[in-house]
Amino acid sequence: MVPAKPRPKPEPSPGMATAIIAPQRETITGVSDIPESQDDSEVLLIVMTGNDVGHIHRLARNQPLNIIGREDQADVQVLDAEISRRHAAVRYDTQTEGFLISDLGSRNGTKLNNTLLESEQALAIGDKVGLGSTLLRVSRATEPEAKYARQMVQVALRDGLTGAYNRRFLDERLLSEMAFAQRHGMPLGLLMLDLDHFKQVNDTFGHQAGDAVLQRLRSLLEEQVRTEDVVARYGGEEFAVLCRETDEGSAAVVAERLCRAVERGGFRYDGQPIEVTVSIGIAISLDVNVDGPESLVRQADLALYSAKQAGRNCWRVASRTHSVTE
Repeated sequence: MVPAKPRPKPEPSPGMATAIIAPQRETITGVSDIPESQDDSEVLLIVMTGNDVGHIHRLARNQPLNIIGREDQADVQVLDAEISRRHAAVRYDTQTEGFLISDLGSRNGTKLNNTLLESEQALAIGDKVGLGSTLLRVSRATEPEAKYARQMVQVALRDGLTGAYNRRFLDERLLSEMAFAQRHGMPLGLLMLDLDHFKQVNDTFGHQAGDAVLQRLRSLLEEQVRTEDVVARYGGEEFAVLCRETDEGSAAVVAERLCRAVERGGFRYDGQPIEVTVSIGIAISLDVNVDGPESLVRQADLALYSAKQAGRNCWRVASRTHSVTE
């Protein structure tokens, strides 16, 4: 599989306005499910309103700038059409031992506590940062607001049974990943997986065993793919794996590995072994039949159906001519 490219870190721009907060020890993650921390020095930006409500971003003090904006390379990516690609920046000031925020010449400006930034300003815990229709709150990792945001994200974006990302998250991620793939001319791979004869598992061993199989399957899938790949429960016994910068050949390698890992997965319930296999359909964004997220899913579903027809426990690729190949 094509390895993920390291994210370039931008250099500071002269004449920027900036803001101050307690120090923090880790690099920014830009993810919404940051684990709960007892470190009172960790500082977060929590999305309070907007498309990404509930998302949590750590602020880093060990890099020149934390860029906030719409672009994929932003350290704090905010999916808001009203903000600029590179909208604002936060940096750690070693003299004051706090964070400073500045506007990067954005189209609509950056507000700190309802006042437009005209120069670099210090941030404080509890401050509100406004960008377009999005409002971010500065918070310590140990505050109740941070804990509540984590819980809100867990409910909104994670499947309650398996802990995998849910359909809602996958749909949103597909939109952003397709846009990225089209802008950069890079392939995006989507694998749709379906458990073979799952009804027989429930009928033979019971629904609790079926739940255990789904939970084990999620773990297996995440063990076999890159950390940046998205594993989501699409519905029922169907899962999806979304892989950035993955062409047809690389996706086929992943699919084969997943099939064999599940086949050898050692599924058990109440001491009883359970034979489990999956069928996989692959679609690539560069396929001429793919012009958006919906058609990418449709092509992967067609390939999955072909894998089922071929005898299950195998994978098929949606080709560029609507036929399906192995």
